[in-house]
Amino acid sequence: MCRTSFSILGIAILLWFAADSSAGTGYSVTDLGVPGASGINSAGQVAGSAPDSAKVQHPYLYDGTIHELPSLSGLTNSYATGVSDTGQVVGFADTPSPFSGPRPFIYRNGSTVDMGTPGDTGEATGMNGSGQATGWFVAFGQPYHFFMYDGSVHDLGTLPGNGSLATLAIGPTREIVGHDENTSFYYDGSIHILSGITPAAVNSHGVIVGIGSDGFAATYDGSLHSLGSVSGFNESEATAINSSGVIVGLLLHYPTFTGQEPFIYQNGTMTDLNDLLPPGSGWTLEGVSGINDAGQIVGYGIDPSGAVESYLLTPTGTPEPSAACLLAAGATGLLLRRQRKGLTSLNLGSL
Repeated sequence: MCRTSFSILGIAILLWFAADSSAGTGYSVTDLGVPGASGINSAGQVAGSAPDSAKVQHPYLYDGTIHELPSLSGLTNSYATGVSDTGQVVGFADTPSPFSGPRPFIYRNGSTVDMGTPGDTGEATGMNGSGQATGWFVAFGQPYHFFMYDGSVHDLGTLPGNGSLATLAIGPTREIVGHDENTSFYYDGSIHILSGITPAAVNSHGVIVGIGSDGFAATYDGSLHSLGSVSGFNESEATAINSSGVIVGLLLHYPTFTGQEPFIYQNGTMTDLNDLLPPGSGWTLEGVSGINDAGQIVGYGIDPSGAVESYLLTPTGTPEPSAACLLAAGATGLLLRRQRKGLTSLNLGSL
Protein backbone atom coordinates (compact mmCIF):
# COMPACT_ATOMS: atom_id res chain seq x y z
CA MET A 1 0.00 0.00 0.00
CA CYS A 2 2.75 2.42 0.93
CA ARG A 3 4.66 1.56 -2.26
CA THR A 4 1.60 2.30 -4.43
CA SER A 5 0.87 5.58 -2.69
CA PHE A 6 4.38 6.84 -3.00
CA SER A 7 4.55 5.81 -6.64
CA ILE A 8 1.54 8.07 -7.14
CA LEU A 9 3.29 10.74 -5.10
CA GLY A 10 6.34 10.42 -7.36
CA ILE A 11 4.15 10.87 -10.41
CA ALA A 12 2.57 13.94 -8.83
CA ILE A 13 5.98 15.44 -8.13
CA LEU A 14 7.12 14.71 -11.68
CA LEU A 15 3.93 16.36 -12.94
CA TRP A 16 4.77 19.44 -10.88
CA PHE A 17 8.23 19.73 -12.39
CA ALA A 18 7.04 18.98 -15.91
CA ALA A 19 4.32 21.59 -15.68
CA ASP A 20 6.69 24.13 -14.16
CA SER A 21 9.32 23.47 -16.83
CA SER A 22 6.82 23.89 -19.66
CA ALA A 23 5.73 27.24 -18.26
CA GLY A 24 9.19 28.71 -18.81
CA THR A 25 10.78 31.64 -17.02
CA GLY A 26 8.53 34.41 -15.75
CA TYR A 27 9.31 38.10 -16.31
CA SER A 28 8.77 41.43 -14.66
CA VAL A 29 7.95 44.31 -17.03
CA THR A 30 9.49 47.78 -16.93
CA ASP A 31 7.82 50.49 -19.01
CA LEU A 32 10.58 52.73 -20.40
CA GLY A 33 8.06 55.49 -21.10
CA VAL A 34 9.31 56.01 -24.67
CA PRO A 35 9.09 53.96 -27.89
CA GLY A 36 11.92 52.81 -30.14
CA ALA A 37 14.16 50.51 -28.06
CA SER A 38 16.74 48.99 -30.39
CA GLY A 39 19.45 47.34 -28.27
CA ILE A 40 20.49 46.21 -24.79
CA ASN A 41 23.91 45.67 -23.21
CA SER A 42 25.14 43.31 -20.49
CA ALA A 43 24.28 45.80 -17.73
CA GLY A 44 20.68 46.13 -18.91
CA GLN A 45 21.18 49.59 -20.41
CA VAL A 46 18.90 50.16 -23.39
CA ALA A 47 19.52 52.32 -26.46
CA GLY A 48 16.79 53.61 -28.71
CA SER A 49 15.23 56.58 -30.44
CA ALA A 50 12.09 58.56 -29.70
CA PRO A 51 10.34 61.56 -31.25
CA ASP A 52 9.88 64.92 -29.60
CA SER A 53 6.72 67.03 -29.92
CA ALA A 54 7.83 68.13 -33.40
CA LYS A 55 8.30 64.47 -34.40
CA VAL A 56 12.08 64.87 -34.60
CA GLN A 57 13.87 61.66 -33.62
CA HIS A 58 16.46 61.78 -30.82
CA PRO A 59 18.67 58.95 -29.51
CA TYR A 60 18.44 57.94 -25.86
CA LEU A 61 20.12 55.69 -23.31
CA TYR A 62 18.12 54.10 -20.50
CA ASP A 63 19.81 53.02 -17.27
CA GLY A 64 16.84 53.28 -14.95
CA THR A 65 16.31 56.81 -16.27
CA ILE A 66 15.93 58.00 -19.86
CA HIS A 67 18.87 60.16 -20.95
CA GLU A 68 18.44 62.04 -24.23
CA LEU A 69 21.71 61.93 -26.17
CA PRO A 70 23.01 64.68 -28.44
CA SER A 71 21.97 64.32 -32.07
CA LEU A 72 24.53 64.41 -34.84
CA SER A 73 25.20 68.05 -35.65
CA GLY A 74 23.85 69.33 -38.94
CA LEU A 75 21.24 66.61 -39.40
CA THR A 76 17.68 66.49 -38.12
CA ASN A 77 16.84 62.95 -37.02
CA SER A 78 19.15 60.58 -35.15
CA TYR A 79 18.35 56.88 -34.72
CA ALA A 80 20.21 54.59 -32.30
CA THR A 81 20.84 51.00 -33.42
CA GLY A 82 23.18 49.50 -30.79
CA VAL A 83 24.90 49.97 -27.44
CA SER A 84 28.17 48.70 -25.96
CA ASP A 85 28.77 47.49 -22.40
CA THR A 86 30.31 50.89 -21.54
CA GLY A 87 27.30 52.83 -22.81
CA GLN A 88 28.61 53.84 -26.23
CA VAL A 89 25.75 54.16 -28.71
CA VAL A 90 25.83 53.92 -32.50
CA GLY A 91 23.29 54.71 -35.17
CA PHE A 92 22.66 57.01 -38.09
CA ALA A 93 21.27 60.48 -38.71
CA ASP A 94 19.52 62.14 -41.63
CA THR A 95 17.43 65.10 -42.69
CA PRO A 96 14.11 64.16 -44.34
CA SER A 97 13.37 67.43 -46.16
CA PRO A 98 15.26 68.31 -48.21
CA PHE A 99 16.50 64.75 -47.99
CA SER A 100 20.11 64.15 -47.09
CA GLY A 101 21.56 60.66 -47.12
CA PRO A 102 22.19 59.20 -43.66
CA ARG A 103 25.52 59.38 -41.86
CA PRO A 104 26.75 56.87 -39.23
CA PHE A 105 27.44 58.22 -35.74
CA ILE A 106 28.83 57.09 -32.42
CA TYR A 107 28.03 58.56 -29.01
CA ARG A 108 30.94 58.37 -26.56
CA ASN A 109 32.42 60.51 -23.79
CA GLY A 110 29.36 62.77 -23.81
CA SER A 111 29.52 63.66 -27.52
CA THR A 112 27.93 62.36 -30.72
CA VAL A 113 30.31 62.38 -33.69
CA ASP A 114 30.35 61.19 -37.29
CA MET A 115 32.23 57.88 -37.64
CA GLY A 116 34.11 59.27 -40.60
CA THR A 117 33.26 56.55 -43.11
CA PRO A 118 34.31 57.23 -46.70
CA GLY A 119 31.69 58.04 -49.31
CA ASP A 120 28.65 60.25 -49.22
CA THR A 121 26.29 58.33 -47.01
CA GLY A 122 26.09 55.34 -44.69
CA GLU A 123 24.66 53.81 -41.54
CA ALA A 124 25.96 52.08 -38.43
CA THR A 125 23.53 49.18 -38.02
CA GLY A 126 24.85 47.28 -35.00
CA MET A 127 27.31 47.20 -32.11
CA ASN A 128 28.66 44.51 -29.79
CA GLY A 129 29.42 44.72 -26.08
CA SER A 130 33.11 45.45 -26.68
CA GLY A 131 32.34 48.60 -28.66
CA GLN A 132 32.94 47.31 -32.18
CA ALA A 133 30.31 48.36 -34.70
CA THR A 134 29.34 47.52 -38.25
CA GLY A 135 27.38 49.11 -41.05
CA TRP A 136 27.58 50.21 -44.68
CA PHE A 137 28.64 53.24 -46.70
CA VAL A 138 28.55 54.30 -50.34
CA ALA A 139 29.79 57.00 -52.67
CA PHE A 140 27.08 58.05 -55.11
CA GLY A 141 27.21 55.96 -58.26
CA GLN A 142 29.57 53.40 -56.66
CA PRO A 143 29.03 49.95 -55.11
CA TYR A 144 28.00 49.70 -51.48
CA HIS A 145 30.69 48.72 -48.96
CA PHE A 146 30.40 47.28 -45.46
CA PHE A 147 32.70 48.18 -42.59
CA MET A 148 33.83 47.37 -39.07
CA TYR A 149 34.47 50.19 -36.60
CA ASP A 150 36.66 49.91 -33.49
CA GLY A 151 37.65 53.55 -33.09
CA SER A 152 38.73 53.58 -36.72
CA VAL A 153 36.80 52.63 -39.84
CA HIS A 154 37.89 49.40 -41.55
CA ASP A 155 36.55 49.07 -45.09
CA LEU A 156 35.72 45.36 -45.57
CA GLY A 157 34.96 45.69 -49.25
CA THR A 158 31.86 45.70 -51.40
CA LEU A 159 28.75 43.81 -50.41
CA PRO A 160 28.98 40.29 -51.83
CA GLY A 161 25.79 40.60 -53.87
CA ASN A 162 26.60 44.10 -55.12
CA GLY A 163 23.34 45.12 -53.47
CA SER A 164 22.42 48.15 -51.40
CA LEU A 165 21.07 49.22 -48.04
CA ALA A 166 22.44 46.21 -46.19
CA THR A 167 21.27 45.12 -42.75
CA LEU A 168 24.30 44.01 -40.74
CA ALA A 169 24.98 42.82 -37.19
CA ILE A 170 28.23 42.15 -35.33
CA GLY A 171 28.78 39.41 -32.77
CA PRO A 172 30.79 39.44 -29.53
CA THR A 173 33.90 38.09 -31.29
CA ARG A 174 33.71 40.50 -34.25
CA GLU A 175 32.00 38.17 -36.72
CA ILE A 176 29.59 40.06 -38.95
CA VAL A 177 26.41 38.75 -40.53
CA GLY A 178 24.38 40.63 -43.07
CA HIS A 179 22.27 40.68 -46.17
CA ASP A 180 21.21 42.97 -48.95
CA GLU A 181 18.44 42.39 -51.49
CA ASN A 182 20.59 39.84 -53.31
CA THR A 183 22.81 37.91 -50.90
CA SER A 184 23.18 36.76 -47.29
CA PHE A 185 26.66 36.34 -45.86
CA TYR A 186 28.86 35.76 -42.85
CA TYR A 187 32.22 37.50 -42.36
CA ASP A 188 35.02 36.28 -40.08
CA GLY A 189 37.95 37.77 -41.97
CA SER A 190 36.66 36.15 -45.13
CA ILE A 191 33.22 36.34 -46.74
CA HIS A 192 31.07 33.20 -46.64
CA ILE A 193 27.86 33.17 -48.65
CA LEU A 194 24.87 31.78 -46.74
CA SER A 195 21.98 29.94 -48.31
CA GLY A 196 18.64 29.08 -46.78
CA ILE A 197 18.74 31.84 -44.14
CA THR A 198 18.49 35.62 -44.07
CA PRO A 199 20.63 36.43 -41.00
CA ALA A 200 19.81 38.90 -38.25
CA ALA A 201 22.35 38.19 -35.49
CA VAL A 202 25.25 35.98 -34.41
CA ASN A 203 26.37 35.01 -30.89
CA SER A 204 29.76 34.34 -29.28
CA HIS A 205 29.71 30.70 -30.46
CA GLY A 206 29.14 31.66 -34.09
CA VAL A 207 25.50 30.55 -34.12
CA ILE A 208 23.58 32.64 -36.63
CA VAL A 209 19.86 33.36 -36.36
CA GLY A 210 17.37 34.85 -38.80
CA ILE A 211 14.55 33.69 -41.04
CA GLY A 212 14.81 30.56 -43.15
CA SER A 213 13.72 30.08 -46.72
CA ASP A 214 10.71 28.13 -45.37
CA GLY A 215 9.39 31.28 -43.70
CA PHE A 216 10.24 30.23 -40.14
CA ALA A 217 12.85 31.38 -37.64
CA ALA A 218 16.08 29.49 -38.15
CA THR A 219 19.56 28.94 -36.79
CA TYR A 220 22.74 28.14 -38.70
CA ASP A 221 25.76 26.52 -37.03
CA GLY A 222 27.19 24.81 -40.06
CA SER A 223 23.79 23.21 -40.62
CA LEU A 224 20.43 24.91 -41.01
CA HIS A 225 17.75 24.31 -38.37
CA SER A 226 14.17 25.53 -38.72
CA LEU A 227 12.54 26.51 -35.41
CA GLY A 228 8.94 26.47 -36.60
CA SER A 229 6.32 28.75 -35.05
CA VAL A 230 3.61 28.88 -32.38
CA SER A 231 0.01 27.80 -32.93
CA GLY A 232 -1.98 30.62 -34.50
CA PHE A 233 0.98 32.03 -36.46
CA ASN A 234 2.19 30.70 -39.79
CA GLU A 235 5.54 32.48 -39.99
CA SER A 236 8.31 33.51 -37.60
CA GLU A 237 11.69 35.22 -37.66
CA ALA A 238 14.52 35.32 -35.15
CA THR A 239 16.00 38.73 -34.35
CA ALA A 240 18.56 38.16 -31.57
CA ILE A 241 20.47 35.45 -29.69
CA ASN A 242 22.55 35.52 -26.51
CA SER A 243 25.65 33.50 -25.61
CA SER A 244 23.54 30.76 -24.00
CA GLY A 245 21.69 30.24 -27.26
CA VAL A 246 18.41 31.77 -26.07
CA ILE A 247 16.68 33.30 -29.08
CA VAL A 248 14.02 35.99 -29.41
CA GLY A 249 12.06 36.99 -32.47
CA LEU A 250 8.66 37.63 -34.01
CA LEU A 251 5.58 35.54 -34.65
CA LEU A 252 3.80 36.63 -37.83
CA HIS A 253 0.68 36.11 -39.91
CA TYR A 254 1.56 35.66 -43.58
CA PRO A 255 0.60 37.05 -46.05
CA THR A 256 -1.76 39.45 -44.25
CA PHE A 257 0.73 40.55 -41.55
CA THR A 258 -2.23 41.37 -39.33
CA GLY A 259 -0.59 41.60 -35.95
CA GLN A 260 2.63 40.17 -34.59
CA GLU A 261 3.89 39.03 -31.20
CA PRO A 262 7.37 38.30 -29.82
CA PHE A 263 8.63 34.83 -28.96
CA ILE A 264 11.42 33.31 -26.91
CA TYR A 265 13.03 30.03 -27.94
CA GLN A 266 14.93 28.05 -25.32
CA ASN A 267 15.44 24.40 -24.42
CA GLY A 268 13.92 23.41 -27.75
CA THR A 269 10.62 25.21 -27.09
CA MET A 270 9.19 28.37 -28.68
CA THR A 271 6.87 30.40 -26.43
CA ASP A 272 4.90 33.60 -27.00
CA LEU A 273 6.43 36.12 -24.57
CA ASN A 274 2.96 37.42 -23.75
CA ASP A 275 2.28 34.06 -22.09
CA LEU A 276 5.14 34.64 -19.64
CA LEU A 277 4.02 38.04 -18.33
CA PRO A 278 2.65 38.44 -14.81
CA PRO A 279 -1.15 38.03 -14.67
CA GLY A 280 -2.87 41.39 -14.95
CA SER A 281 0.21 43.19 -16.29
CA GLY A 282 -1.97 45.02 -18.82
CA TRP A 283 0.72 44.74 -21.50
CA THR A 284 0.41 43.37 -25.03
CA LEU A 285 3.92 42.81 -26.38
CA GLU A 286 4.29 43.27 -30.13
CA GLY A 287 7.97 43.60 -31.06
CA VAL A 288 11.37 42.50 -29.79
CA SER A 289 14.83 43.85 -30.61
CA GLY A 290 17.37 42.35 -28.22
CA ILE A 291 18.33 39.96 -25.42
CA ASN A 292 21.43 40.07 -23.19
CA ASP A 293 23.30 37.27 -21.44
CA ALA A 294 21.30 37.84 -18.24
CA GLY A 295 18.16 37.04 -20.24
CA GLN A 296 16.78 40.59 -20.18
CA ILE A 297 14.73 41.40 -23.28
CA VAL A 298 13.80 44.69 -24.93
CA GLY A 299 11.14 45.54 -27.46
CA TYR A 300 7.89 47.44 -27.77
CA GLY A 301 4.24 46.86 -27.09
CA ILE A 302 1.01 48.43 -25.91
CA ASP A 303 1.21 49.39 -22.25
CA PRO A 304 -1.71 49.39 -19.79
CA SER A 305 -2.69 52.94 -20.80
CA GLY A 306 -2.96 51.96 -24.47
CA ALA A 307 0.23 53.77 -25.51
CA VAL A 308 2.91 52.18 -27.68
CA GLU A 309 6.03 52.12 -25.48
CA SER A 310 9.29 50.22 -25.11
CA TYR A 311 9.52 47.51 -22.48
CA LEU A 312 12.33 45.84 -20.57
CA LEU A 313 11.65 42.29 -19.42
CA THR A 314 13.71 40.93 -16.54
CA PRO A 315 13.59 37.20 -15.68
CA THR A 316 12.07 36.47 -12.30
CA GLY A 317 12.92 32.76 -12.47
CA THR A 318 9.49 31.85 -11.11
CA PRO A 319 6.64 31.74 -13.60
CA GLU A 320 3.07 31.87 -12.35
CA PRO A 321 1.87 28.31 -11.60
CA SER A 322 -0.20 26.76 -14.36
CA ALA A 323 -3.35 24.72 -13.75
CA ALA A 324 -1.28 21.53 -14.06
CA CYS A 325 1.12 22.78 -11.38
CA LEU A 326 -1.76 23.54 -9.01
CA LEU A 327 -3.29 20.13 -9.68
CA ALA A 328 0.04 18.44 -8.94
CA ALA A 329 0.45 20.49 -5.78
CA GLY A 330 -3.03 19.52 -4.61
CA ALA A 331 -2.43 15.84 -5.31
CA THR A 332 0.92 15.97 -3.52
CA GLY A 333 -0.59 17.66 -0.48
CA LEU A 334 -3.40 15.14 -0.27
CA LEU A 335 -1.02 12.19 -0.43
CA LEU A 336 1.26 13.69 2.18
CA ARG A 337 -1.64 14.23 4.58
CA ARG A 338 -2.71 10.60 4.12
CA GLN A 339 0.79 9.15 4.57
CA ARG A 340 2.32 11.25 7.35
CA LYS A 341 3.07 8.22 9.54
CA GLY A 342 4.72 6.33 6.71
CA LEU A 343 7.11 9.15 5.86
CA THR A 344 9.56 8.34 8.60
CA SER A 345 10.01 4.80 7.31
CA LEU A 346 10.01 5.55 3.58
CA ASN A 347 12.44 3.31 1.73
CA LEU A 348 13.52 5.22 -1.38
CA GLY A 349 15.02 2.04 -2.77
CA SER A 350 11.54 0.52 -3.03
CA LEU A 351 10.29 3.11 -5.51
